[in-house]
Amino acid sequence: MSSDPSPPIEIREYLPHLPEKPPLWLVGGVPRDHLLGRLSKDFDFVVDGDARKLARDFANRLDGAYYDLDRERDIGRVILIGREGSRVTFDFARLRGSTIEDDLLGRDFTINAIAVRLAEPFAWIDPLGGAQDIQAKIVQACTSHSLQDDPVRALRAVRFSLSLGFRITNETQKSIEKAKDKFEFVSAERVRDEMMLICGMAHPGKAFRLLDYMGVLRSIFPELDALLEVDLSSPYKINAWEHTLAVLDRLGELLSVLDPVHDPEAAGKMLWAETALRLGRFRHPLTQHLAQSLSHANCARQILFFAALYHAVGVSSDVENGARTAENSGREMRLSKNEIDHIGRIVRHQDAFEAIGYEQTPDPRSIYRYFRITQEAGVEIALLALANFLGARAAQISQDQWAERVGLARNLLEAYFENRERFIDPPHLIDGEDVMRVLGIDPGPVIGELLEVVREAQAAGQVATRDDALSLVRDTHAA
Repeated sequence: MSSDPSPPIEIREYLPHLPEKPPLWLVGGVPRDHLLGRLSKDFDFVVDGDARKLARDFANRLDGAYYDLDRERDIGRVILIGREGSRVTFDFARLRGSTIEDDLLGRDFTINAIAVRLAEPFAWIDPLGGAQDIQAKIVQACTSHSLQDDPVRALRAVRFSLSLGFRITNETQKSIEKAKDKFEFVSAERVRDEMMLICGMAHPGKAFRLLDYMGVLRSIFPELDALLEVDLSSPYKINAWEHTLAVLDRLGELLSVLDPVHDPEAAGKMLWAETALRLGRFRHPLTQHLAQSLSHANCARQILFFAALYHAVGVSSDVENGARTAENSGREMRLSKNEIDHIGRIVRHQDAFEAIGYEQTPDPRSIYRYFRITQEAGVEIALLALANFLGARAAQISQDQWAERVGLARNLLEAYFENRERFIDPPHLIDGEDVMRVLGIDPGPVIGELLEVVREAQAAGQVATRDDALSLVRDTHAA
């Protein structure tokens, strides 16, 4: 291992822009992924000197963006835009301890405690046998106190285990269970960042199940404990917490089936085949929608899974209570106002999908009203409703019932992605001034109500011109 003569291939194009002094090592994910035969676009460096200064100089050489990550610990970040428009991140941190070996011993897991010296001759440094653990496919803490020192590493252990297909060792699992009560001493921002990475995984439900098994999840979100005491009525036959975990599983499977790079084997199953057939044409717009940034760091897909974690909280009282609880959790996690509002909207209006009904094709007014209430979260609510239906019924679901719901989702997605101007956001034919002038009335709530009547009629195809709109205003007000 230590005799490996060269650095990982993805760093080589940047080597000419990195200084020979102070001493510099590439650590963490890139060496690990190199040994796994994977490419990485996130680089972590250890610097035996002024790390932030080196980072700023590196950013200047390559016209990158520089940010201070942690002034106290001397950590800086550089972001470059790659050849294909992708973002490449470089983090530079000051050496912890007197040697690189000391620094590696203080890291989270052995598979991440590998360094490559970026000076001639190149040397691989692996004091804890991380390469052997990569070969054995295990996640093992660097020391017996590694997780006690930093409980957030428990979340990282689960994420690495599932994303790499590795097993967490028994000793590390015991350490995680001991560390679960220490999250109250960890900054909310660090827990948030790791949780959002989990929500961004292909199947977050698996991670949530594993965190729940080890007693971590409800240590972080104690308000979810109440779900264990709520037995859901037929057809659920499970408690609200088991249902929540089932919904998270089904939501991950649903998005996997609708991903542009989907799993043909999964899509071949009866229910998913129906889904792929009727919703498959929305793969790309769905992916783009869920990839939309709701803050500087998180996208709509991540926020959807966070909302799904809380969707059943109001089941024992009311949906509004569940929405407020979810919003408060988002605030405690230091999510942005936009993200908190989106979470609240998903949980608060999660029943809007079922309220439309399935007996016939939804009329245009119903579609307009659905998106007027749910706004940009309407797509996420439709996806959550499908996952919720599956999570409630498990193997008891009928193909006809599923086809009805997938059909409704198709109509809503078609309106949102392909006929937005008609069904969701019709052009404004008149405004409040027009209404007041034609009716001779003063400003008041009735103005907005009449404008909504016009827009609903536009969605229904009953109003197409300004004259039509004014006529409808007169008739409606007279009635």
